[in-house]
Order: sequence, then C-alpha cells, then structure tokens
Amino acid sequence: MIARAMLVWLAIIIPAGFALYQVKFEVRALEEQLSDMNKQAQRDQDAIQVLRAEWSFLNEPKRIETLNQRHLGLGSKSANRMREIDSIPLRPSQAAPAAPSKALPTLPPSAPEPRFAPAMLEPLGLVPAQSLPAMRDAVAQRPSGQVVP
Repeated sequence: MIARAMLVWLAIIIPAGFALYQVKFEVRALEEQLSDMNKQAQRDQDAIQVLRAEWSFLNEPKRIETLNQRHLGLGSKSANRMREIDSIPLRPSQAAPAAPSKALPTLPPSAPEPRFAPAMLEPLGLVPAQSLPAMRDAVAQRPSGQVVP
C-alpha cells in the first residue's frame, strides 16, 4: 500500500517538477527579452533627445541668417521695398471666350491619323468594355481626315 502511494506521489511530483523547471526557464527568457526591450527603448529616447537638440541648433535664427547671407544672399524685407497697391499694373482684361461652333473641326490631309487607346480609357471608366470592338471598327472604317463624333 505504501509502495503504491509512493508511486502515485512520484508520478505527480516528477511531471510537476519538470513543468516548474520549464516555466522558470520561459520566465527567464521573457525577463531577458523585456530587459533588452527596455534598454532599446532607453537608447531610442536618448537618440530622440539628441535629435531634438540638433533640430533646435539647426533652427536657430542667427545660424539660419548667417547661412542665408553666405549661400543665398537674400536680404530681409524692409519698408523701402514695399509699394503702393495702386502702382502695381493690372492685368489686361481678357475678352470673353468665343462660343464653341457646332461643326467639328477636320484635320488637314497632311496631318497624321489621330490615335487613341480605348484600352487605356477602359480602366478609367470612360469607355464601357462592350463598346471597345465597335469603336475600333468605327475608327478603322472612317475616311481619312474626318473626326468621329
């Protein structure tokens, strides 16, 4: 009876000890991973702080002014450079555009044949796919120099 109880307890304790060892090993691995992530986060924060300090230095107005004078030669705006609004010439008035004529223009005989790509228009939704063969036939059958409406 005692031998059976001992075997039962051993059957329970050995797997429990193995499981405890596995859990402990996984916890150590996760702690190392967490430590590495915390170190990386700290390095990133330090880098961000350095970048902010560098940005502050690069955007210093005196530094930008000296770079401007050295490389661009742009001056600051002064009051003597300003004009009165009346001294600025106005644009000439534009005539109203002519009304479009109802007749379609024709191409001169020496002009090359107009080319279009209905296959390029289809993905844009401009030409339904069913009308593409009919359009190709109409373009092929038209007399030279005429525009298809």
